[in-house]
Amino acid sequence: MNPDGSVAFSATYDGSEHPSSREVIDFLVKEHKNLADQNKIKVSAIAYDACVPIAGKKTDCIIMNLEHQSSYSVTVGMPYSFNFFKKSNTRSYSPCREATIFLKSRIPLIEKTAKSVLTYRA
Repeated sequence: MNPDGSVAFSATYDGSEHPSSREVIDFLVKEHKNLADQNKIKVSAIAYDACVPIAGKKTDCIIMNLEHQSSYSVTVGMPYSFNFFKKSNTRSYSPCREATIFLKSRIPLIEKTAKSVLTYRA
């Protein structure tokens, strides 16, 4: 998100039809760090598909790394499946994490903020 509140899209292309996920994510993190250092963004969001262990079982999830210029940082994951006609009881998860984009303004998370993040997990 730009400082004026408008939302912008960022992507990468290296000429390959199937670049490695790690390379794409690393490039986006580097690009968002550069934009943050220049005060050109106030929020960073990087989304990707991943397979993560949940309750001992590998599960497909959409992962979103969210970070604000105040150094509030969280990773949100939403499990999904392609069983369109089955009821799903999956829940999202959102562990707090250390800031990686907005390093200049890094401040520790206060307890109240951490508790409010946990409120959104259910």
